[in-house]
Amino acid sequence: NWDTVSSAKAGWQKVRRAFAYLVHCGRRGATRRTLMEAVWGSELGQSSLPRTLAALQQTLVHVAGDELAARLLTITDDHCMLNPDLYRSDVELFQNTYALATHTEATTGLKAAAPLYAQALDLYGGPYLADIGRTSWAQERRDLLANHYTNGCVRLAEHAFDAERYHQCVELCQQALDANMAADQVTLWLLRAYAALGRTAEFTHAYAAYLRAVHRAPFDANGRNDPVVAEYELLAKARAVG
Repeated sequence: NWDTVSSAKAGWQKVRRAFAYLVHCGRRGATRRTLMEAVWGSELGQSSLPRTLAALQQTLVHVAGDELAARLLTITDDHCMLNPDLYRSDVELFQNTYALATHTEATTGLKAAAPLYAQALDLYGGPYLADIGRTSWAQERRDLLANHYTNGCVRLAEHAFDAERYHQCVELCQQALDANMAADQVTLWLLRAYAALGRTAEFTHAYAAYLRAVHRAPFDANGRNDPVVAEYELLAKARAVG
């Protein structure tokens, strides 16, 4: 918890970035050169790196105590590592739970996997290392975790829809769309739930919001290949006939 240590110290963001990168690297750790590039964007931080690592050591001592801090952070002449055997991250818990959910669905079915998907969503804390900002070394994993979160919402939305819990389906879809308005599979279930509830205004609004998110005009001929466009037209036609 970084709030337990003063954030007013000079170079504090560099300390946080160094910690985040070492967590990101896991057991393989990082050389001093790659750590400098991750924290400063170049090797310009060569003179500042020792101070940053010393501040990180002091922070770990403050949080975990001398003995655990000494075992947790290893610094040699050209290598640094946070021992992953001595800590657990929310990212790791999320990934493990999500993987168990997908495996359970593949082997047993969605009904059995639904509680695990729900647990995974509870563990998701938002974009990976969001307070570090956009960095090339974090973006790939950030995107992967966000996709896992979106897919978890989709699987639970389908489960809720199949059980005719349409309001719950709507809530799950809105939860996912707060993070990604262009998520097509999420929008599909949202449209189906609104159609089942007879909520015409929300049905139309959700479709319009999706079109804006993907930068598509309402009557774009190329949209015929978009599953959301096709589903909207099918549901709208069914409502008109009904």
